[in-house]
Order: sequence, then C-alpha cells, then structure tokens
Amino acid sequence: MKKGLVFLMSISIVFVFSVTVPAQEGDAVNGALLFSQNFCVFCHGASGQGGIGPSLIGCSVCDSQDSLFNKIDSDMPLLDPSLCVDDCASDTAAYVFEVLNGEGNGGICPTEAIYGEYSPETEILRGYRDNILSKTSEGQEIIRLYYEWSPVIVKAMEKDEEFKEELEKIIDGVLLLIYN
Repeated sequence: MKKGLVFLMSISIVFVFSVTVPAQEGDAVNGALLFSQNFCVFCHGASGQGGIGPSLIGCSVCDSQDSLFNKIDSDMPLLDPSLCVDDCASDTAAYVFEVLNGEGNGGICPTEAIYGEYSPETEILRGYRDNILSKTSEGQEIIRLYYEWSPVIVKAMEKDEEFKEELEKIIDGVLLLIYN
C-alpha cells in the first residue's frame, strides 16, 4: 500500500512539473491597434521607445510573450488595469514582443524604412493613426491592414528600389492630404 502511494505521488509530481502552460497566442496586428487605443502610446511612445513610461524595447518583461501577457493582464494600463485583460492583453503582448522587439518584421514599417523612425513624416503619420484613424471602425481596419502587410511591403522595398520610390510618392501624397 505504502509503495503504491509513493508511486502515485511520484507520478503526480512528475506530471505536475512536466506540464507547461502554453504560450499566450495573440494577434499582433490587432495588438497594434489596441496599443494605440488603450493609452499605451501615451506612456510608452508610438514605437515603444518610452516617454513618461519605460521603453518597451528590450524591457525586463519583453523577453517572452508570456511575461508581457502577465504584466499587461495584471497591471496595464496603470490608471485602470481592467481595460486590457485576456485577449486584449494577449494581442498587445504579441504586438510588443513580435513587432516592437523584432520577432516579426524587426519593428520597422514602410514609413520608417523610407523616412526614418523619428522623422517628421513618420511622426505626422503616427499622430494621424493614433488621433484620427483609430477612432473609427474604417480607420481601425486600415491600421490592421497596414500592420498585416508591412513586413511584406518592407521586404519588397528592400528588393526593389523602384517600388520603394513609388511608395514614397504615394505616402507623400497622403502627407499632403493630412497637411491640408
């Protein structure tokens, strides 16, 4: 009887310590939208570079999507952590991990590849994204598509300088519309 109990306890211990919690799966594209909607940009900056809050590039919990999920799900945003739990936390963690920390497209988007990460053009477009597009369902869809296609577009620009120049002309036209 004692041997049987010891055997069952041993099997239980092995089972408990061998089971791992699966990584939180999130939608980084939706996470980009949530990042701009849930006040993340106000503290951490549009590119996660930091501001009144810490940088999210290489941060202490940025080494895994699970760590990010746990932090966001329990503590963020600071003013009201209940605003981003469960799927919101999972998607936001995926965005911070995959995009801002280089697991996806290295964090670069077509606008940054053309003008530079902190150029006036890039900042204007970020402001338009955060203050105008993110406020409507149509704008949110544009943001979602932009982040979904950005890695492919950046790779195409790296391979085809003519494509990059054409895209720059298109973005310049968008900037003129925003200016006016």
